Parts: sequence; C-alpha cells; structure tokens
Amino acid sequence: MNKLWAFLFLHILFISSSAFANEAVGKISYLRGNAFSNNQKIKLNQDVFVNDKIKTEEKSVVKIKLIDMSTIIVAPNSTVNIEEINSETKASLISVLKGSLRAVVPKKINKSKVNKLVIKSPIAAFGVRGTDFLVGHSKVNSHIITFSGKVKVASLKNINRDLNGVNRLLDKNGIIIKKGEFSSIKSGMNSFTAPIKINKSQFFALRRNKDFSFKKSKAKPVNRKIYPKNYPKTKTQSLNKPPERNAGKLPGGFVELKSGNYVEPDPETSEYDSVNKMYVPSKKQGVIDQNSGEFIPSENYERTPEGELKLKKGTKLKEIKTKYESDQVKKKTIEKGGGVLLPPIQQGSPTPSNLFQNQQQNNNQDFSLPPSTKVRVRIRNGE
Repeated sequence: MNKLWAFLFLHILFISSSAFANEAVGKISYLRGNAFSNNQKIKLNQDVFVNDKIKTEEKSVVKIKLIDMSTIIVAPNSTVNIEEINSETKASLISVLKGSLRAVVPKKINKSKVNKLVIKSPIAAFGVRGTDFLVGHSKVNSHIITFSGKVKVASLKNINRDLNGVNRLLDKNGIIIKKGEFSSIKSGMNSFTAPIKINKSQFFALRRNKDFSFKKSKAKPVNRKIYPKNYPKTKTQSLNKPPERNAGKLPGGFVELKSGNYVEPDPETSEYDSVNKMYVPSKKQGVIDQNSGEFIPSENYERTPEGELKLKKGTKLKEIKTKYESDQVKKKTIEKGGGVLLPPIQQGSPTPSNLFQNQQQNNNQDFSLPPSTKVRVRIRNGE
C-alpha cells in the first residue's frame, strides 16, 4: 500500500511539473539579431515551450515574456534552457548554460513566500520573488548583480536538481544579495562570496541598459567630485576618512562582465565616500561605458590564461601619473614660477634680442598676400 501511495504521489508530481510540456509557457516579445531555439531560427512573437534551448549570437538579444508576466532577457553569446514550469504556482526554472541573462519579476504577481522564478547555472542557484537582476556564467565563475529587491543564492555543487530541489536548497543554504550588490562563486566552492557594493557609476549604467545595448558611448572616468563645492572642508576631511580594513574586499569596485570578475578599488588612489560607504576608484583603474555599463580596464591590467582580469605584475597605481595629473603638475610649476615654461635655447637658435631685431626689420618691409585672403588689422594707441 505504501508503495502504491508513493507511486501515485510521484505520478501527480510528474504531471504537475510537466503540464506545460506541450503548451506555450511564454512568447518572444523582442528580438535583435540572430537567435535560435533548438537550432531553429527564432521569429518575433514566436511561442516558447518547456525544454526550449535558446541561443543568441554576437550582438543578438532575445526577450521572453513568461505566462506569469516575468521577463527574461537573454544577452548576446548566451545559451539558456527553459527547464520547468509548475502548473499550480506557475514558478519557472531557467538554466543559464553560458553567458548572461537579465530577469525582471514584478512584485505584485507574487505575494507568497515561494520563489516565483528560479535560475540556475551549472554551479549555482538563484531564487527570485520580485526583483530585477543580472546573472552570468563564464569559464571563471557564476555571478549576480541585483538592481532592485533581493535575490537568494546558493551553491549547487555541480549537482543537477529540479525546481523543488533547488527551492529546498535555497531555503536551507541561501544568502541574500540586495540592491546594488555583487556576489560570485567558482566551481568547487561551497558558498558565494560575501555580497559587496559595486561602483555607483557602473550600477546605474547597467540598470539603464535593459536590452544589453552594445552601442559604445564616450566612456567616462569614475573619479568625480563626491561632495558639493561649498561643502565645509573640515567636514569633508572627516567624511573621507575610510574605516579600518577587514578581511573582505573593498566596496565600490567594478564588475568585469566578460569574466564575472570583481575588480577591487585601489585604496591608495581611490577616494572614500562615507555617505555610500564605498570607495570611488580613479581613472588609473579604468572607465565605465555609460551606454552599456561595461567596465573598460586601463592598460595597467592584463588577462590571465583562465580569463581573469589582474593588475600587471609589479604595477603600483600610485606611482603612475595620468594625463590630468601631469597637466596639474605643469600648471602648478608655471604658477609657482610666475611665468610660462619655455624650452631651453639650443646652440645656434636665435636669442630673444635677435628675434626683436628681425621683427623690426620685417616691419619696414613690404609684403604681399595671396588672393581671397582675409586680414584682421587692429589699431593700437592711434597708430
């Protein structure tokens, strides 16, 4: 009898989880470039089914509207699988096999404590109830940036789990990633890294870029005035004093999206913003593309064979002068000397007195101008 009840329970569970196997669970609401579903080219407004494997090419993006009104945006060069939709709760299980996706889950559709959308990579799980966030999986790690709400994350430890299994894992071992925070996990690790705030300039640029725009803009340096001009200097100095460093990484760094790497702010060349409790890195580390939110590292960085971004060996950012800093040094030198810096006079070059004599002689000579030449003449002292 017990075996019969167990069989019936598993049968009902199977029917519940696979009820949408032959029914559309979503629709392609946006398409840019070339994308494929089970090796068939995708068309706009095409239906999406369970077990559909979505692949995008370079500079291609697909937006999927699920039946519960959640939205999945698949980034360029990515592979995503629609694994499971629960017929009762309409909760979804989506797998990111390669690349990145962005998920937007409206809060109003999920008033319960059940994860409305569960995303997993080969090594990590992400539980969502109502939020906007970015998930990526690379050769280096799996990672997440939360734009609004909260996301619960946990290590899968390379174990394949269904929707219910992932939810149980998240409830037991999950940690919370809040708005503006980043976290990652490498293969073989037992847990995600401690959540850390990312650079504000990159956060806002990424949040605006909802459809993975690859149009490049003029990249702007991230070092800018933190406080207004009229802010009291004494108060600014006290606010700029950073707290003592603990064992964790410094907040305010960049996320290098290609590898999912967190580039920590350099404490010697960064300012400390005590209002937001994070560091503001200098241009010596890199700049942010304001359209895509992409971090563009400076020439002081290099990529390891594993794909990680590292500071070049032996490089000390404090000793490197940017063009702005070099110009400031020249300006201070000129102001201190009370004049303009002139190059040294080389042997054989005309002296200032000779130049004056030559100019006097030239003033007494006639000269001619080519046709259609405009000349501006200024009368000085009535002469």
